[in-house]
Amino acid sequence: MKRFSRYFPWGFFIALVALSACKNEEPLPVYLDLGQSRVKPFTQSGFTTNLGVKNIWIYQGADLEGVYPTEKVVPVIPNGAGKLLLVGGIFQNGLSSARNPYPFWQPIVVDIDVDLLDTLKPKPVFEYYPDTALSYPFIESFEAANFRLTSTETGSNAARIALATGQGHTGTGAGRVVFTETQYLFEVTSSGFLFLPQTGNNDIYAEITYRGTNVVFSTGLFYVTGANAGDLETGTFFPTSENWNTIYVHLNDLVRSVPQGSQFKLYIRVDNFSNATNKGIPGTLFLDNIRIVHFR
Repeated sequence: MKRFSRYFPWGFFIALVALSACKNEEPLPVYLDLGQSRVKPFTQSGFTTNLGVKNIWIYQGADLEGVYPTEKVVPVIPNGAGKLLLVGGIFQNGLSSARNPYPFWQPIVVDIDVDLLDTLKPKPVFEYYPDTALSYPFIESFEAANFRLTSTETGSNAARIALATGQGHTGTGAGRVVFTETQYLFEVTSSGFLFLPQTGNNDIYAEITYRGTNVVFSTGLFYVTGANAGDLETGTFFPTSENWNTIYVHLNDLVRSVPQGSQFKLYIRVDNFSNATNKGIPGTLFLDNIRIVHFR
């Protein structure tokens, strides 16, 4: 027995016990279920939708814990703050590589009121800041036939937009454009010129809800200032599918690339004949809830 005590590697044994104790002391997480994330697009309505909410930015105190896709369950190590701040995010200009918090949605505070290793299920619904804080210089909801959109394609190859009752994502109506082999050009602009903020850090976005088949569209701004006028393109094209989607197009760079005092029109454009994928193929585009928004 004495011989065992003399030659047993007690130092290694003690180090192993200490390492095991350290492992046991690692902080344990709570889990946050980001499923069923939604947005309430209209302050005066109880309607909510899962369109547009692509990611959630999680803060604990002043620390950003991470940016995660919706429908995920993520671990969070409590730091003593007792609360989490959830900020809804988008794919800016429809690009999955451009994850950005959407500035017009109010953050949501979630209490960490579960035990370690348990799961929080907040089911966040992001609401816009009130109308006293936000300005909507242009809105088209397609609830009536007198659209606030003007067709600029007038030739025999122009496709027309018409009210499609009962086809809207929200409300009752949507705008429908039918493309054929002979009617493949489409462009509409917001009726009347708009003044948009050209100074400061005020974010400006265009929101467009859409679905369709065999159609790719683009959007941008026309501007006029004094004797000058032009077309400001975003450089992004948006393919459609049979499911509704909402894109959030950042307009700051476009608006501030031209002289102050300029006026603007939002446009939506399709050339379904020159598009290599959909050339000459009949298609349909549905539009709903088009608006421009910025802080007052």
